[in-house]
Amino acid sequence: DSEDDDSESESESESEPEGVTRKGGVKIVEMTEDESARSAKKRDAETKPAKTPEPKKRAVEAKPESASKKPETPKRVHKNGMEIINTFATKNTSAKVAAGGKKVAMKYIGKLPSGKIFDQTKGSATFTFRLGVGEVIKGWDVGVEGMREGDKRTLIIPSAMGYGKKGIKGVIPGGSALHFDVELVKVF
Repeated sequence: DSEDDDSESESESESEPEGVTRKGGVKIVEMTEDESARSAKKRDAETKPAKTPEPKKRAVEAKPESASKKPETPKRVHKNGMEIINTFATKNTSAKVAAGGKKVAMKYIGKLPSGKIFDQTKGSATFTFRLGVGEVIKGWDVGVEGMREGDKRTLIIPSAMGYGKKGIKGVIPGGSALHFDVELVKVF
């Protein structure tokens, strides 16, 4: 029986061209180095996806994408629950910084948590005070410190740092948190 198998293999190999061998039903082709290199390139092209050059990104194309995403605004939360949200930071690095004891001029809008505006500066008018000496509510002393001229912040002030349990009759309910959108106009 084994002789018959050998004879079949021999007869198969006799009918194959030179450099081709069959073993166990597998066709083995001997190749020259050039043929081997061409075959390898062909195999690589078939198995690897063709590299397509990535389109060059232009700043113009990136603008709509970045405009649709809201930039993350850093938030500082204090132990007492006050939140300070930087909504705009000036690029002017030489702008004066608000520090304790300095006089500052501010524009602001004061709102209750419901969104109702209870106070604001109008037009080009500003509100001026000395920072850090108790001329304003504690939330302002803490929230304005460190701002540069031109910076804008949202201050979410708990009642303990605002007008407390008493509030202001007819304007601010007792125990109310306060929301202020503030802009530092000038440091004196």
